[in-house]
Amino acid sequence: MGENLDASERSLESALDMLDAVPSGGMPSDELRDIRIKIQMGLNALIQNEKAIWLRTKKGRDILGDFKEASEKLVEAVEQLKGGTSQTSMDGVKAALADVEASAKKLNDETRRRSMVVT
Repeated sequence: MGENLDASERSLESALDMLDAVPSGGMPSDELRDIRIKIQMGLNALIQNEKAIWLRTKKGRDILGDFKEASEKLVEAVEQLKGGTSQTSMDGVKAALADVEASAKKLNDETRRRSMVVT
């Protein structure tokens, strides 16, 4: 469990760092800011849920495994973007970012579901 969580956090932090090296002339600053915000939201979801005990369950391990895969794909896509901002590399980043957002949503939804109190 911990290794997937840590790997995901490192990948997202790495993606944020790599965005600083992306040439600013090829991409609108608004689009770059939106990408940074979405990556940070994914990172926040991991940080907020890192102490959740339910992550040790099968479902938790599956969600973290998916999150790890999505964050690694995002790092690969951002690396391609660093070389030059073509439309193909931007589409790759957007697709990988959508996977990260879906994983973060799944993580937050499951946390919310498990924290409901039935009276």
